[in-house]
Amino acid sequence: MRQPQDWGGAEGTDDPLASYSVLAGRKIESAQPGQSENPDKVEKGRLNETGNGLEKPLKFRGSDQYVKAVPPLAGGQALQGDGIVLNFENADLREVVRTILGDFLKISYIYDPKVQGSVSLQTTRQLTPEAVLATLETLLRMNGAALVAGDPYRVVTAADAPKTQLVPQLGNSATPLPPGFRVIVAPLQYVSATQMEKLLEPFAAPQSLLRVDVERNLLVLAGTSAELGTLIDTIGVFDVDWLAGQSIGLFPLSQVTPEDMMKELDAIFGTDAQGPLAGLIRFQPINRLNALLVVSAQSAYLDKIEQWITRLDRSSSAGQNLYVFYLQNGKAKDIADILTQIFAERDRGRGSDSGKVAPGRRAVELQSANAPQTSTGGATPPSVPPAAAGRTSEGLAYSESANIKIIADEVNNSLLILASPPDYRMVVAAINKLDIVPLQVLIEATIAEVKLTDDMRFGLQWFFKSGNLQGILRSGTVTGISADVLSSTITSGFSLIGEGSDAKAILDALDGETAVNIVSSPHLMVLDNQTATLQVGDEVPLITRQQQSTATDANLVNTVEYRDTGVIMKVTPRVNASGSIIMEVEQEVSTVVPNPEEPLSPTISQRKFKSSVVVQSG
Repeated sequence: MRQPQDWGGAEGTDDPLASYSVLAGRKIESAQPGQSENPDKVEKGRLNETGNGLEKPLKFRGSDQYVKAVPPLAGGQALQGDGIVLNFENADLREVVRTILGDFLKISYIYDPKVQGSVSLQTTRQLTPEAVLATLETLLRMNGAALVAGDPYRVVTAADAPKTQLVPQLGNSATPLPPGFRVIVAPLQYVSATQMEKLLEPFAAPQSLLRVDVERNLLVLAGTSAELGTLIDTIGVFDVDWLAGQSIGLFPLSQVTPEDMMKELDAIFGTDAQGPLAGLIRFQPINRLNALLVVSAQSAYLDKIEQWITRLDRSSSAGQNLYVFYLQNGKAKDIADILTQIFAERDRGRGSDSGKVAPGRRAVELQSANAPQTSTGGATPPSVPPAAAGRTSEGLAYSESANIKIIADEVNNSLLILASPPDYRMVVAAINKLDIVPLQVLIEATIAEVKLTDDMRFGLQWFFKSGNLQGILRSGTVTGISADVLSSTITSGFSLIGEGSDAKAILDALDGETAVNIVSSPHLMVLDNQTATLQVGDEVPLITRQQQSTATDANLVNTVEYRDTGVIMKVTPRVNASGSIIMEVEQEVSTVVPNPEEPLSPTISQRKFKSSVVVQSG
């Protein structure tokens, strides 16, 4: 049974520190009157100012018991009869069975002719009927045979014993086992059947049967009464409440991240595969609570671990630290802009107190090496002393400002964060939510030009619904295309977006009615919420302005701009939580018609549309 929650520090420690809190980046420690401060003592009742709701360590002490003593297996019903002295010298096994079962125990039996062998046995004292029957089972095992209990008993080969229509019985340490070969079912309560099988294999006889039922979490055992007794007793020793023996501690951290604390404790206690405490202590960081979960096979280790957590959970400086966070997926500038907006509002709400410094401290402004230094009222801000820039396990130590500063390093795609340890953990939690792998969308498009004939004079949509192609189209859609897109296309040329097989079917059908020209069939891979642009064509020069001076013989000055023509397609997909994709499609097909009189003023024929469609993935 687990003990009540232990809210205090380690037992048997004299703690001189009553409590401490964190205020404006400074740790204020209050000592008991008449006691000296000793940082190596385990601190009791310490408060956690991280705001995660977990203020004190939680310790659940286990029983430290992983095996239990099991009484020996009870014997079966006593057999009637006096003792007997056995003396066989190279006797036939059939005669030995007849002497023991038929002549001495008066038990009816059936002997399988396939059982052959010889026996040499001599006892120095009389054996009870129970001992004689157990001795016979041993002799049969030595000759590859088994004694199956029943009415009558049967002597068969060991291979045939499990097939003699035996009904399994439920076996445990309190149930007596009659003599003879039997099949029992051993249900397990705490340990898995696969794990128990590994524990029983060294104790199982070569001729015994051991099967695992994973779904029911039980073992099927077959063997003699002595063999089964050994296995059942072994099961009783190891089938104990393993979790009840485990001790669990949850320790909140105020200055160090759980991952860093776990690495340091691993080095101290040697919990790796080759360490002395391998398997006895396990650490698991809980970032949600900024705490370290400790699971130990021995409850005494929780107290030692708590001592070292208290010693290590300290900041190298009393103020803010400079951290460098390397991003994996997002852009440093984008994430920095988002975080700056969040924490700028928070810092602005602090009012004028954010500009104050603690008594006995001086303000320090952090600037880049090339930035000009400005001052107010003629005072020059002091530079950062060299000692303040020393490296620590957490970062570079600077002055204790309450504001969070985040700068994007676009070259290395990293963020420079100036914050206190609690604020830094909050920033990292936000970064982990923002720095995610973006989704990608594969877009297969077909851009075609169709010559409108008399049958298509009212548009392609009307042609699709009134002509022979109606069977190709699904109700309400045009092969996955918005009907509004095609119904509005009444000029020569249109765009088709949909699944590859659907688009090909319609184009093949149209090719039988009129001329179809495939302009482009691009495959575009684009990130979510990003715009993919496809442009196939030429830049055509156009005169946009002509200027000539009023002076005599003045030259004519033309202003020329280049205009993109050809196939231009822009697609911006947005993937929502349901898996559907909203695509903003903008497509243009433009051609240049030369102007013989003005070569630099051609006519540009355009066919364009802009629309938003919703499609499903695939």
